[in-house]
Amino acid sequence: MHDRNQVNGFTLVELILVLIIVVTIVAFSVPKYVKLTVDARKSAVISIAGALGASNALNYSIRHSNTNEGIAISNCANLATLLAGGLPTNYVVTPAVVAPGTSVVCSLTDIPRSGEKVDASFYAFGVS
Repeated sequence: MHDRNQVNGFTLVELILVLIIVVTIVAFSVPKYVKLTVDARKSAVISIAGALGASNALNYSIRHSNTNEGIAISNCANLATLLAGGLPTNYVVTPAVVAPGTSVVCSLTDIPRSGEKVDASFYAFGVS
């Protein structure tokens, strides 16, 4: 025989406790996720700025040994042509004149669709 008064399922208190636990977990994990994405964007900008600086140094030495090879660099904005595939979307190199035989500090900026922009600096060596 089955008891007709027997009820299967969760009580309201149990459901509320589970809901409180889930909300608490979300409340602590969302700020961590946001911080991780900001840190990842900063790391990406620094990495690309490092690649621009390294490719410029390599181009400078190649161009110095043979003026028929490499690319003449007279502006920070020219450095994007040194990367295979160019700069990623939303990245901008701030234009700055670089005289041959001198160096300047250039700026790379990630301008996202949302959030704050992120900057990184690198050196550019001018070569004719």
